[in-house]
Amino acid sequence: MNTSLHIAASTMRNANTKVDMLANNLANVNTVGFKAQRASFQDLLYNQINQTEKVNLPGRITPLGFQTGHGVRMNEITRDMRMGNLTETNQQHDIALAGPGMFQLLVPRAEADRLGVNPQAMEAYDNDLYGYVFSRDGNFRVDARNGYNTLVDARGYQVSDRNGNPIEFTKDVKNFTIDKKGNLFINDERLPYTQLMLANFNNPQALEHAGNNIFVERKFVAGNYQNSANNPALLNNTQFQQGYVESSNVDMIQEMTELIATQRMLQFGARAIQSTDTMMGLANSIRS
Repeated sequence: MNTSLHIAASTMRNANTKVDMLANNLANVNTVGFKAQRASFQDLLYNQINQTEKVNLPGRITPLGFQTGHGVRMNEITRDMRMGNLTETNQQHDIALAGPGMFQLLVPRAEADRLGVNPQAMEAYDNDLYGYVFSRDGNFRVDARNGYNTLVDARGYQVSDRNGNPIEFTKDVKNFTIDKKGNLFINDERLPYTQLMLANFNNPQALEHAGNNIFVERKFVAGNYQNSANNPALLNNTQFQQGYVESSNVDMIQEMTELIATQRMLQFGARAIQSTDTMMGLANSIRS
């Protein structure tokens, strides 16, 4: 009976983790560029219970013995990196990526350490002043800092140019436009002032979410990080769309369906514990 308690407890513990994950997805249904999480479960080890020939009665067609499990565990939580719908805003500061990849943002080294950027990744970025973090949230603005203007995101992180440096303006910026290749034009000038960096990853699941809609490389995987400066072909599959933002890819119907199923999983686990407790009470009350 103790085994049944452990099975129900492990099931409820992992189901509760999934409920928290689904609740986080639903809470971010309107967050620009948010990527939903997905959970998968795995059976724990099984024990083989052997039986004697005494139970091998006539008519039995199954082999002797049976298996008993130990519940489930959370196998992994992954990010659904599929692109969300693009929503038109007609605001020049709003940029969306139509295709794979992420905006590259620059943070001071101390902030990169706080966010957990891997030291090997920092060396691969080859930037002594900044660390790189990544996001699909293209809600940008021009911010004044120490006598100059710079392009930043909603968190105040500076946007990276194609050379891996912050985009800083040496003149007043009345307006700017960004074409589909990420070229940035200011004040109706015909020549591009700079170009935004597009970052991409061979395995985006190696990135970790650092909160606030930011992804970082906490585990370094050699060759995983790419950018449009070293690999211009990335711009063949992805376009910069000015005046748009990428909506969250959370599917409300799917999330609610999974939430109901997971809540039923919790209920079954609770009933199993209650039934086991009742049987243990009956066994303890039996007198010889």
